[in-house]
Amino acid sequence: MFDLLRKYNRAYRDEMLDFTQKLIRNPSPSTNEKEVAQLIKIKMEELGYDEVVQDDAGNIIGLLLGKSNTPNLLLNSHMDTLIHGDEKEWKIPPCAGKYKNERIYGVGAADCKSGLAAQIYAGYILKKALLPLEGNLIVAATVAEENGVSLGVQHLIEETLQDMNLEPDYAILGEPTDLGIYYGHDGWAEMNIEIDGDKQERYKKEILYDLKQNFSSSNLEDNTFSIKSPSKEDEKIDFVRKIGEDENFGEVQKGIEQQAFDRLMNLEKKEVQLKVKEEKQELYTGLEKEVELMVESWETDPFSKFIDSSRESLSSAGIKVRPDKWVLPQPQMGTAGSNLVNQYEIPTIGFGPGNEMIAHEPNEYVEAEKISKAAYGTAAIIHNLIGVPVCGWASYGEI
Repeated sequence: MFDLLRKYNRAYRDEMLDFTQKLIRNPSPSTNEKEVAQLIKIKMEELGYDEVVQDDAGNIIGLLLGKSNTPNLLLNSHMDTLIHGDEKEWKIPPCAGKYKNERIYGVGAADCKSGLAAQIYAGYILKKALLPLEGNLIVAATVAEENGVSLGVQHLIEETLQDMNLEPDYAILGEPTDLGIYYGHDGWAEMNIEIDGDKQERYKKEILYDLKQNFSSSNLEDNTFSIKSPSKEDEKIDFVRKIGEDENFGEVQKGIEQQAFDRLMNLEKKEVQLKVKEEKQELYTGLEKEVELMVESWETDPFSKFIDSSRESLSSAGIKVRPDKWVLPQPQMGTAGSNLVNQYEIPTIGFGPGNEMIAHEPNEYVEAEKISKAAYGTAAIIHNLIGVPVCGWASYGEI
């Protein structure tokens, strides 16, 4: 079986890399993914996915149908990227998708257009190898992830897949893991303190000072707490608070509220409110969603059968196994794993070719060979989870 996967992975390696470059050359800042979505839809149709659907949110879903309607595996990567910023910081134009020294450069190269290409071709490799599936493979390219709340994934799970009578049993994110199996990360919440009444201007500065003092003197990491200094025109104090995996958001919220109340002993409590920030976001299809700017920490049990099976698949395929968690260098970073695990109780891991420390940085790149390995490794995991068992589960050495 691995011989077949390796054979087709090699055969379509160059095509896979070319598709990665095309994805990068089609800019897709969050909520502006229309052009890259059409590129993905056409590619899935060309590769012969059994069904290809574009939903109301603009997500593109490709299906490879199995013999039964269960178990179902979701492969998910987001189409959107951050805005690339100052082009002067880039040695190579940020949307050139240039192939140089066995690397592909550009915005989204690591996060996560290379992971998206690898997942789409992982399904194609299985199809070409004629390896049958017991359950269904769902490959979803989703919108609006980089805004932090994964609107595309929420719409996918709550509406699109329900309408298609598909319920994922597992999910694999193509986010940057440098070919490691990642199974969780911390969360964050963007909040604001509102102070009502005539005393607002006086006490805003005092609360701001206390919050800064409290968190700067704590043992928390430097990126745990960031706050925006209010101007005279501001009615709120905005800040972002990282939520650690061992922390409860409700308790964090109450703690910050209590600090504000304690500082304002001569104000009634009703005059001070701490709220998670909300905003309305419009997707490229015109669909509007009201969202809370909060991501909960999450973890899939590292000793679960799902992760054991994934480790076994990679090891048997000759890919080095490295379990880990994402380290988020900025408070407002995250993945759809928070939604998939906490809201929908879908066991989730990350497995992608990009390097998380290169994501969101000028001169972002991905190593070409790791895209190919990610597709091959993902295909192996897919078949072990939802494929019809075949002979040949034996290691073929490091690839």
